[in-house]
Amino acid sequence: MKLKWHSADLEQTVDALRSVGKSAMFGASFPSASDLGQVSYAVSNGDDAMSRCVKVVLLSDELKEFFSWAATYAEDVFPVSMCARVMLRSDWLALGLNERRDWVDFKSSSIWASIVLGELLGQSQGDFDAVFAPIGRAPACFSYAVARSELLYPQNESARTEVTSRLATVERDGRFGRRAISPQDLQPVWTLCRELSHVASEELASQAAIIKVLAAVDPGAATLVGSLELLSSDFAEHRVEGFDALVDRLFYRLSPMELGIKGVAPTLAAAALLVGRGTSHIQLLAPFGRELPQVFGWFGLFAGLLGQSHWDLAWARGTKSVDRLLRQPFHVDEPVRADLCWVEFEWLSTVFGSDDVFAELPKSAQRSLLVEVLPGVDFQLRLPSSERSKEQASVYSRPAVSQKAVDEALKLIEAAHSLLRADSPTKQSELFDAVTPSQTLKKSKAGGTGSRGGKQKL
Repeated sequence: MKLKWHSADLEQTVDALRSVGKSAMFGASFPSASDLGQVSYAVSNGDDAMSRCVKVVLLSDELKEFFSWAATYAEDVFPVSMCARVMLRSDWLALGLNERRDWVDFKSSSIWASIVLGELLGQSQGDFDAVFAPIGRAPACFSYAVARSELLYPQNESARTEVTSRLATVERDGRFGRRAISPQDLQPVWTLCRELSHVASEELASQAAIIKVLAAVDPGAATLVGSLELLSSDFAEHRVEGFDALVDRLFYRLSPMELGIKGVAPTLAAAALLVGRGTSHIQLLAPFGRELPQVFGWFGLFAGLLGQSHWDLAWARGTKSVDRLLRQPFHVDEPVRADLCWVEFEWLSTVFGSDDVFAELPKSAQRSLLVEVLPGVDFQLRLPSSERSKEQASVYSRPAVSQKAVDEALKLIEAAHSLLRADSPTKQSELFDAVTPSQTLKKSKAGGTGSRGGKQKL
């Protein structure tokens, strides 16, 4: 990564964003405390003059009005994320991007991919089968953003804190589609995955290990699952009966609190894996998908810890598809794949309260918005449909009409009709008002003539 850093004011930075292949006019070796009143930007320092353009823009916390200035006076480079990666200086320094290596170790990506697939099934609340999992919606899962953060910035506490906080901020924003599973529901799953990242995969790839992991989460749950002998039977039919007995105890005989169990979701997820001795019996969890969707996140964690040898064909294919997305390489000087970087998204969300501000932005997909919550970590938001927004706007903007106003309008309409009937040139004179329509018809049949004197045809 070869970058040449510069410091400039707002207008000069916008000029630099517009320029390609031109030498920068404002220079500094690296952003420092002495130029906090300036915007810092990095230009690629390649041999080809035409490839030199602004790659990264750094802003201090006090310089977010940069977006306001760009939106007002430089619409051709707004949103700025179209032109360069834009972020806070604090993120740049906390993530160590100035010292970042391009190579990243993705050895734990398969476990995270399994968690993402589990959340994807839980969020969909439809077909709880990995065969029908919409893999293209994986970036819309909270676990996807957390997984990318863990893989790109391993052991970085700042990255963990920021990605969790920003996902929670998005989840609270009512302008975007609500999800069945919240970050709070998945936080224990992520924490446990991090804690087990240093354990060799061979030590976790057994059913006995799943019971031990469950004991670390909830000792009471591990005791209950271990006491059901049918779950360890050599016959699949008996293991299914053991799962039914567990459900009966949890929901029909005693409450989880009376059984000494804190988490029902991990208990059911572990039991379902024991029944199938892998992922083949995930459909046992389908009845709990509506009320307890986080159970699929736990199922994904346990399945990932067991490893690929315990995955059925559908789960293996789904996990590998997600893993391919998670393992995408990242370079800080590459073009931004997302529609908005976080600092620009945060500014738009704060300044504008309506949905239209995101609907009118250039996006990769009409119904969704891709936000880079951390450099290289994308998260997909669902936008409300334009038709539904218009319908809601028309409903709320329709003025209320009182019954009195309706009655007066009807009287006016009736009076207008009366005037029109009185002034109509085709109205009969009063001499013939007494003659009924049937009598008039009889006279015409008797030999009346038309307007030109001929026989009138009826």
